[in-house]
Amino acid sequence: MVVAPANEHDLSVLQSILPRLHGGPPCGPQGGLLVGDKIYQDGAVQRHLEQEQNLQLVTPVRPGRGRKVTLMEQVLSERVSRLRQPIEALFAWLQHKTGIDQASRVRSTKGLMVHLFGKLAAAFHLLKPNP
Repeated sequence: MVVAPANEHDLSVLQSILPRLHGGPPCGPQGGLLVGDKIYQDGAVQRHLEQEQNLQLVTPVRPGRGRKVTLMEQVLSERVSRLRQPIEALFAWLQHKTGIDQASRVRSTKGLMVHLFGKLAAAFHLLKPNP
């Protein structure tokens, strides 16, 4: 688990945890798959993940200035979005049910961990069926 300040760029956080990511044994010819948002599009990061950690990074396509997205790029973006949707829905549910993002009174790393894991425990309790 990585906790970073809100003002730190997502790509910087990804670069800081690159050594901890790995695809493990190949899951077919491509190895592992890392699904991300458009913000993670970076050639150097993608090459490093593929060559050093056996991971393929897939993101929706971000068109350049004055360039339209091709039909194949649009299909890829839709497929990536379908993969990301359940994860985004889970995070939205966690935020709605527990207020996990409301940590403004937390003043230490230990306090933040207590806040996060307490909210996650509350979420798991909500999922428990009533007898």
